[in-house]
Amino acid sequence: MGKLTASAKALLSSRNFITFAAMTLILAVVDAYFLSLQTMAYGTRNLILTAMLLCLSLSAIEHFIIVAFAVQVPNLLLLLLLSIHFGAPQLFFWGLSGHLIVTAVFFVFYNQLSQAYISESQFAKLKADLKESEDLSMQKLLYFSLLGCLRDKTKVLSQAYHVLDNFFKAEKAVIYLANHEKNLLVPNFRPGTEADNNFQPILVKPDFWRKHSYDPDKGMLSLIGGKTSLRTLKQLIPESSADAHAAMPLSAANIVTGLVVIFRQKEENKKYLDPAHFAAFAYVLGSAFENCQTHFMVRQLLDKAVQKTERVENALGKFVSGDVAKGIIDSQSQIALGGKKSRISVMIADLRGFTRLSGTIPIEGLVLLLNTWFERACTLIAKNGGTIDKFMGDAILVLFGAPNQGTDDTLRSVYTAFRLQEEFTKFMIPVKLPTGCSLGLGISISTGEAVVGNFGSRNRMEYTAIGETVNLAARIEKMAGGGEIIVDETTFKSMPVDSFEFSMLANVEIKGAATQNLYRLRSIINDHDA
Repeated sequence: MGKLTASAKALLSSRNFITFAAMTLILAVVDAYFLSLQTMAYGTRNLILTAMLLCLSLSAIEHFIIVAFAVQVPNLLLLLLLSIHFGAPQLFFWGLSGHLIVTAVFFVFYNQLSQAYISESQFAKLKADLKESEDLSMQKLLYFSLLGCLRDKTKVLSQAYHVLDNFFKAEKAVIYLANHEKNLLVPNFRPGTEADNNFQPILVKPDFWRKHSYDPDKGMLSLIGGKTSLRTLKQLIPESSADAHAAMPLSAANIVTGLVVIFRQKEENKKYLDPAHFAAFAYVLGSAFENCQTHFMVRQLLDKAVQKTERVENALGKFVSGDVAKGIIDSQSQIALGGKKSRISVMIADLRGFTRLSGTIPIEGLVLLLNTWFERACTLIAKNGGTIDKFMGDAILVLFGAPNQGTDDTLRSVYTAFRLQEEFTKFMIPVKLPTGCSLGLGISISTGEAVVGNFGSRNRMEYTAIGETVNLAARIEKMAGGGEIIVDETTFKSMPVDSFEFSMLANVEIKGAATQNLYRLRSIINDHDA
């Protein structure tokens, strides 16, 4: 009844309803006129009746035959009343016969026409279904593309179950991943949900992994092209205790890596399980899991490489300065012998009184004392940008301006010298020395050109500086007493004016170098250090 009501509403809202109503009125007028004359215009009536049915058929309503009979009832009732009124009841039966004949002939014509063509409503429905199918296919394409871009297994599983639920309308689906060592397909459930004990790992034969893998250029494209149909779980794995509506292997590198299975699906939703789309989904899903595995392996290798590089850099940094170690590791070519001229400042910090001390305390205590001081000194030097060239007994040779050159290398070397004297004073506070022994720190600094680079042999080399500037620093260092800082004339002239309290040592004769003024720095007046 509801469908008939809907058909009637469709007729009333149709643009052909006015024409149909007009034809009905004309038929009523014609019947009244001719019945009053005790006759009937059979040809005219049949023509009008045919036009009425034609208008009705163009309205594209459902249940056309029932509606067509129903809309003729008013005219037939009017015909009955008029025939009785004018005393010609036989004319009613003649008119009824005409209705039946015309309607029967029109129904035959309408049935043939409806088989060859579709109505507007059917066309609209097909158009809507087509648009829905296109939209669904586009959404599938987008989700498949997203699935192929993921590199995290949890995200891939979550996305895959979303596709199974929303696009294939699966009531119950499970994704299995391969354990090749144990010949098992292990269920991997939706992330964030509890495991379903109804779905246990599936034991397969050893030849399953190769037998059911597919070549994308052959079996896969054949399935997508619609040449084959989906298989059930029993067809794929006969030894399986459970069966499923559809099962598709996941493959990578010609070996099965998993299985996507739809166990249950409502009857009305089976139309959504398009074999080509399901096959494409399985292909993308298999590739996604392979990408996850590859990404995981690459990350592991990368992490190991980074850790190894850090270990090498840390180990290398114990023998050369951090900047030199980093330069060796970052070098794109083999480390070679050779050097280049650079303007540098050379600082030597030597302990005073250490030789005498070494003869009065055990060697273990002496080593501990020296290494503890070196640890504190090296930390401070590195913090101030100095490069530790080497340890020379109880002395440290430090370069400023190599391997990395700056605009304030000389100034930093001087400030570092003062900070080393401060640090050494703090270091000696808790140290108890034997009676008659003392320790001090003498520091020298010279500035000028030197050759800096790798020296030695191809199998054993060290990064260092050679030249007159280094030799000069070694000569001056012997003149510096405990707690003193002595610099050459080039270093002094490179410092800001009136920044340090000093005393000049005029015309000092230095072995192997020209006579020059040296400067004993006593304190900092104006701190220009950044």
